[in-house]
Amino acid sequence: MVVARPDLTLMRNLLWVDSSAGLVVGVFVLALSPWLGGLYGMSRALILGIGGANVVYGLFALSLARRQLRPRPLIALLAGANAAWAIFCVITVAAVWPSASWIGLAHLGLEALFGFGLAVLEWRHRDLLANRAVSARHAREPRQDTEHARHR
Repeated sequence: MVVARPDLTLMRNLLWVDSSAGLVVGVFVLALSPWLGGLYGMSRALILGIGGANVVYGLFALSLARRQLRPRPLIALLAGANAAWAIFCVITVAAVWPSASWIGLAHLGLEALFGFGLAVLEWRHRDLLANRAVSARHAREPRQDTEHARHR
């Protein structure tokens, strides 16, 4: 029996997607922070914190994406950081709800959804993400369930 696997091309590139998203959003938010504060109805300090956190996170994800061998604990840390960011965004939405604009709330809500989705994918596929060489081998070989493989 062949077990369904995620699209391995996506999994091999997930850290590049993750780092690019963090860096693009972070630079965008930092560059436009004077304007976004008014548009979002949030303090400039909060906007700068959101932008800065995205850049720092994006650089960490980039440092992992570039590695041939990625330590599993660092992949787990990355997934945990995404989950923590999603929780932070939800808490921030609740805290700024009365004064923030719908655009600011939508930004934070989308970051929470994106961060949570990445956390789930990175956690579930941390073994594939940990080693690109293993990922490439899995892309060429069909995976079989363990019971069938034992009887070969």
